[in-house]
This record gives sequence, structure tokens and C-alpha cells, in this order.
Amino acid sequence: MTNPTATAIDPLGRGIFVIDERDGSSLLRFVNTTLQPVELRETRIEPGFIDHVAGGGSGSEGTPLEEVELSQVTGIAVDPGGQVVYLLSPLI
Repeated sequence: MTNPTATAIDPLGRGIFVIDERDGSSLLRFVNTTLQPVELRETRIEPGFIDHVAGGGSGSEGTPLEEVELSQVTGIAVDPGGQVVYLLSPLI
């Protein structure tokens, strides 16, 4: 990770969501803290690994999560079921 700026604990106990700022872009990463693989959408994260989940691209609606544009994310929250991640970004 380059510059972690926000974190949220996964309510299901699988790990930690992290916003990582790199070159003006925000990346959503997941740290698997369990002894089992974790599936997040189409991404399988092995035990003890950190993986890129979303952000870093220039796409918008309809774009795969790994290619969507995220910038200036200042906060993060996860729903109690661990299925929805909310990102906070200032209005421009």
C-alpha cells in the first residue's frame, strides 16, 4: 500500500477494507485476516493477502469495479451484512 487514508472493519470478521491513495486516485483494497479465502464479488483474496477490489481506472457506470474511477475518498463504511461498501467523497 502507498498511502492508506481510511479503513473499515469487515462486520463478518473476514478482514479490513482500506482506501489507498496513489497518484491522485483512490483504490479500495481488502486485507484478508482469516485463515480461509474470502470472496468479494469476482475477487478471491487468499488468507493473509491484500488485494485490489475497486478503483484506479477511468470508467464510470457499468464499468467493472477494478476499473471504476475513485478519487479523494475520505471515508469508508460497510453495511452490517458485509455486502455493501459505502465511500465518502467531497462534492466538487
